[in-house]
Amino acid sequence: MSAALSIAKLLAAQGYGVFAGSSKTQWSINVGEEPDTPDKTITVYDTGGAGQDTDEMDIDDKNIQIRVRAHLRSDASEKISAIRAYLATKQNKESEGRRFFSCIVQSDAAEIGKDDKKRFIFTINYRTLSNEV
Repeated sequence: MSAALSIAKLLAAQGYGVFAGSSKTQWSINVGEEPDTPDKTITVYDTGGAGQDTDEMDIDDKNIQIRVRAHLRSDASEKISAIRAYLATKQNKESEGRRFFSCIVQSDAAEIGKDDKKRFIFTINYRTLSNEV
């Protein structure tokens, strides 16, 4: 189970962008690989985690990184802040047959500089806890 794929599709379903989109005017949401275009891109990566937890082995403990890129610093900053606020809510979130009952910030939103096309990049890292629906 890829937590990155589930979270990416959840973000798309909530209107944060278009999954694997290529429009120059909409945010594109991708998994595991950041495309060169469009400029406004959200990419979610699986980054490890503790794996299955509890005696019943029914809870997945996975880590993800969300990376947001845009030409305008304000666009990237506002998008990652909006995603952070959404994932911080305590209600259960379902996607791809998983129920995410916890998305815990491991390292808060950080501006990590610009890419070779001078687009601003922000990242945030999460620990997710989920189980099958």
